[in-house]
Order: sequence, then C-alpha cells, then structure tokens
Amino acid sequence: MRHPIEQESTILRYYQLSLEERSMIAPMRILGLSIRHIAAQLGRAPSTISRELRRNGDGTGADAGYWAHRDAQRRRRLAARPSRLTSGALGVYAREKLQCRGSPEQIAHRLRLDYPHAPQIRISHQTIDTWLAVDPAAGGAWSRCLRHHRRRRKRYGSGPRAPRMIGRASLADRPALVQRRGRVGDWEGDLVVGRGQRGFVATHVDRRSRFLLAAKVSRRTAAEVTTATRKILQPLPQHVRRPLTVDKGSEGTAFRTLQRILGLQVYFAAPYAAWERGTNENTHGLLRDYFPKRTEFSTLRTRHLARVVEELNNRPRKCLAYRTPTEVFARAAGVALQP
Repeated sequence: MRHPIEQESTILRYYQLSLEERSMIAPMRILGLSIRHIAAQLGRAPSTISRELRRNGDGTGADAGYWAHRDAQRRRRLAARPSRLTSGALGVYAREKLQCRGSPEQIAHRLRLDYPHAPQIRISHQTIDTWLAVDPAAGGAWSRCLRHHRRRRKRYGSGPRAPRMIGRASLADRPALVQRRGRVGDWEGDLVVGRGQRGFVATHVDRRSRFLLAAKVSRRTAAEVTTATRKILQPLPQHVRRPLTVDKGSEGTAFRTLQRILGLQVYFAAPYAAWERGTNENTHGLLRDYFPKRTEFSTLRTRHLARVVEELNNRPRKCLAYRTPTEVFARAAGVALQP
C-alpha cells in the first residue's frame, strides 16, 4: 500500500486555457457559434468556455483573445493559492516534524531521506518559512514551534575568577584529530545552570556525532560533577572514551580523578572562550528549548531529562547530512544504544 504522500502526487491536475485557445474563441464567438459548439471544437467542457466568456469577455459576448489571456495570467498571479502545507499528507508530515522541534531546513532535507524514491514529493525550506510567516495571521500557532523568536541575547558581566589548576592541559595540547572531528569519542562537558543556581544539568556531547549524555547535579562542586561525569561516561566502551574538553570552572578541579578512573585526557578551554566548546554551547541552546532560563532544576525529574535527551539525540542535524546523533554515534562506535 502506497503512502498517502505518494498517492497525492498521482492526482490529475487542471490545465488553464492557453493563449491559442483564447485566440480561437474570439473569432468563433463573433461568427455566432454556440458555447457548446466552441467547447466541442477545443475539446473543453462547455462550462469552461462559459466561465471564460464571463470572466474575460469584452462586454459584447465575445472574447478579447490576447488581452483576455493577459488578464487571466494577472489574476492567477495575484490569487491567494492555498499552501501545500495547509492540508494533505505533506502538511501532516511537516506539522509532525515541527512538533518535534524540527527546523524548516531539517524538515525539507529529512523528507528526501524518508522518501528517497519519490522525487516528486519535495518542498523547499523557503516554502515552509513563508507558510510559518503567514500562519499567525490565519489564526495558526505553528511558528511557536520554532526554536528562535528573534530574542536578543543578554550580556553578562565578568564572573568570579576560576581557581588555578596546576598540571592542566590546554587546547593547544589537544590532538589535531579532535579538532577536525574525525572520530567519535571526543567529548565536551559543561553545566546548564538552573534558577538561582539551585540545580544543574551536567552535559557531555560527542564532538563528531553531537550525541548527548546528561545527568542532574544538585550542587556545583568538583565532587558532584566528577561523580556525574563518571556515571555518564564509564558505561561506554573504552574506544569511545577519549579526550574530554571542559571550561576552567571550579567544578573541573578534580580532573585528575577523571583521568585516572576513566582513562582519558582532560583538556581545558580558555576563560570566556565559549567558541572553543562550540558543540557543547550549541547543545545547550537546544536544551533551552525545553528548559528556558530560570527553570528550576532542583525539581527536575530524571525521567523527564532522559526523555528530552532521547528526543535531541533522535533529531536530524544539518551538520550530519540530516542523520541523527544516535544513528551516527551507534554506527561509528559499533555499539547498541539503549532507548
């Protein structure tokens, strides 16, 4: 049984009258031929000819030929045609992906992967953008599913100085292969801060696959963050526990414990250089869709956090050729991931 989207593509389309047909209507009408006779000569329905004369007639019952065709083309350009996304299976597909927080570009490209043998079933992300722009005027709320709403970034002042950590390794010492994202198992770690710093989420993101692992942390101490990192990364095979890149916050002072227990090297980014951990910062932006600023993490349920992480790991990414982090990580690491 074919999918509803593929069935829609087989529906016959109505074709407008051409300039040649309109030019033939005018002299036949002047000669006094009936509407049914003209319709039979052109192979059209009588209602089509009647409608043409009513819309584009010159007031005498005849057709204006070239000028009628020009007016018809102008009306067609100005007509408010319904979007392909307002109804039908393609609209259902797009709305389902929007509910999963997919962007227009992700939806358009993922459609090619989900229906690779149906080239006629395509839509551009510009079309989705246009539909989302006019949807609120029609009473819709689908634009609220988008991640960004043109919000301005808040500027932050300088925070407390990070403690000095003797023996730490900087990014200058990190292998070039890690910088190129040439393999899985190279991680970036950080904390997402909750309201009033009364709860935190420790995040660890694989640089190559963007695969996310996260755990709830009650306090921003080196002991708790180290324990959470060990619980997150220790179950993984050794070949996907390679370097870990973190910032120079006080929660990273126990890095030697991680290096000894997990058998990996910890590298530290420069202070106030979030771009050196761009993968982690981008993932935090995705998490903020689910946990906006001032979210109370102290009451966050572990099961809820796990559902959010699973949803992000199964979200198609442009940088992964619209594959999901779970697909890329599992394939490259050769491990079976638990749902």
